[in-house]
Amino acid sequence: MTTSQAYHDNDIIRFILYISWKHPPLGVLKANCDGSFNPETKRGGLGFVIHDSSGTLIAGGVRPLNNLLSAEHAEVLACQAALEFVRSRNMMPVILETDSSLVQRQVASRATRNTSLLGRIYDDIVEALRFYPNVSILHTRREANLVAHLIADHAKSLQYESFFFSTPTFLMAAVAAECHAL
Repeated sequence: MTTSQAYHDNDIIRFILYISWKHPPLGVLKANCDGSFNPETKRGGLGFVIHDSSGTLIAGGVRPLNNLLSAEHAEVLACQAALEFVRSRNMMPVILETDSSLVQRQVASRATRNTSLLGRIYDDIVEALRFYPNVSILHTRREANLVAHLIADHAKSLQYESFFFSTPTFLMAAVAAECHAL
């Protein structure tokens, strides 16, 4: 959701742009995903959170990542992990949001095989989407993907992949702020 607010400062009107997470329509879930990457260590993490139309966090997952090639690599793996999670639990229809416009564009260009270094991962996502028309992948601004960003960053410090079905304590304030913003 994007809102703006005007205020006066020395006879100059200034606008502040507020960008926040937006609830999915009734009957639709939203899965926000993000990847984190440290270029020096080639390590990172992925995370995703799934909300219902009321904003309640119903599930999520984290995974530490090793031997990453780039930030894009972490982002596309996060997208793939979120997609696999919702598919394996038949959590549809679902909107999958990523703050990586590159990943979203690559997945949206379903016409031909992807020959990039990460092409096989993209091809796997595209192939999966052919069988699940109730899944759409959209781009969102980083400011509207805060909880997924925090969980992906947290995943870097973990040893194992894990899933959760209620809000982890360290995310409670961020989930409340994100889902109840203006």
